[in-house]
Amino acid sequence: MRSLGLLLSVLFLLCGNPAAAQDAGEGLLNAVSYRIIPADAPVAVRTLDNVESNLILVEEFERALEARGHPVSEDADIVLTFEVQDVPGSYASNESRYVLEFQGRNATGDDDVARARVNIFDSDRGGLINRGRGGDTSIVTPSQNRLDVTIEDRAERRRLWHGWAVTRAAEAESLSVTRGMVPVLAEHIGQTVRQKTFQLP
Repeated sequence: MRSLGLLLSVLFLLCGNPAAAQDAGEGLLNAVSYRIIPADAPVAVRTLDNVESNLILVEEFERALEARGHPVSEDADIVLTFEVQDVPGSYASNESRYVLEFQGRNATGDDDVARARVNIFDSDRGGLINRGRGGDTSIVTPSQNRLDVTIEDRAERRRLWHGWAVTRAAEAESLSVTRGMVPVLAEHIGQTVRQKTFQLP
């Protein structure tokens, strides 16, 4: 009975995971507000990695903040820091190939039997000279693009807000995908958001 309850709990978590059901061109937003951010407070924008693509995103965040009434200043006490991550997907193999099979039976007298069988060829499961049809690899969770943003008050050394947006990794250039997440995060600065779906431009 305990095993059944555990199985049902796992199935509920898998079925209730919106990220797993994400469509291409669709993203998922989460955010946590810890303290109030003044509406017109100056903000400095920082990236954890000064690669060229992130410097482009710095400019995107600065434009988005100014559009929301936050002046951008290098010396501001309130600092927005972001990090871009490519999260690899996970895969599962349906491999069930076998080559050697043992069989034994305990009895008395002449009925004691022990057999070994070499599987040469099997269309479904595979054998010594073929892989079979059951060896396909399936995607359990797709690869994702993730943009993490934190806002802190460096004068008081307090975190004010944390937001993150996740999209399924696109075949196109990931920078264009990440740029599409910037205005979504900027729009929800200071808010708490749970599993909100958004469309990429």
